[in-house]
Parts: sequence; C-alpha cells; structure tokens
Amino acid sequence: MFRIANKIVVLNNGTIEEIGNHTELMKAHGEYYKLFSTQAKRYQSPVGDERPPFDRMNPRHEMVD
Repeated sequence: MFRIANKIVVLNNGTIEEIGNHTELMKAHGEYYKLFSTQAKRYQSPVGDERPPFDRMNPRHEMVD
C-alpha cells in the first residue's frame, strides 16, 4: 500500500522528519527506511518454514524460532 502512495510523511513527536514517496524514502535510508525494513523482516520466513509470521509469535508478540 505504501509503495503506491504519492506522498508519505514521517512524523517524530509531531515534527516532520521526512517527506517523499516509498522509493525516495527508501533511498534516503532514514527513519522510514528503518521502520519499513524492520517490519519487512518480520514477514520473511526461514527456508522451509511456510507458516505465516504470526504463527511463529509467542503471546507477547515476539518472534520465536
């Protein structure tokens, strides 16, 4: 969804940190990049593990192996 947005605004305590589209913000390697990359890692499964990420989470919503 974010990849097709015309403009993404990243806020930090009510202050604008970054503005741009997905490609621009990923190239900038700023806060958006960190947040997007962290979230994306949660959706990557180890080889041979076909369960969705939420099936590998414990009740505290932490990833488990």
